[in-house]
Amino acid sequence: MLRAKALTQALQLCVGDGITNAMLVNDEGNVLAAADLTEHETVAAVLASVYNEYKAAEKCVDSGSSTLQSMLFDCENARVACQELTGQEESKVLIAVIGCKTTELGIIWNKLALIRHNLQPLEEVLANKVPA
Repeated sequence: MLRAKALTQALQLCVGDGITNAMLVNDEGNVLAAADLTEHETVAAVLASVYNEYKAAEKCVDSGSSTLQSMLFDCENARVACQELTGQEESKVLIAVIGCKTTELGIIWNKLALIRHNLQPLEEVLANKVPA
């Protein structure tokens, strides 16, 4: 059984070194878990929307197939990196790592890779249990 509290605690371990939040988001913009539960809903919805738009645009440009796996957003007040944890067409789960504007890109990418590696055993569970 997957415990949401344990998942949140695992994401909280990544906060620090300029990282302010880490979250799991489904393709509809719903937050499945977040290290910091304040101000996460709007970020998650926008993140999922932008990611899905790029996925759709890529299919139109590149022979109908999509190979987009990760993105970096350099915003006015933060840097955000996201990557697919589960990449099935019917239900995607994105990992998002949010850092301060001054956080080095390498730190953000390393935290993202660390979360992905640690959650790899849960990929199948998350792909099948994502709320619609």
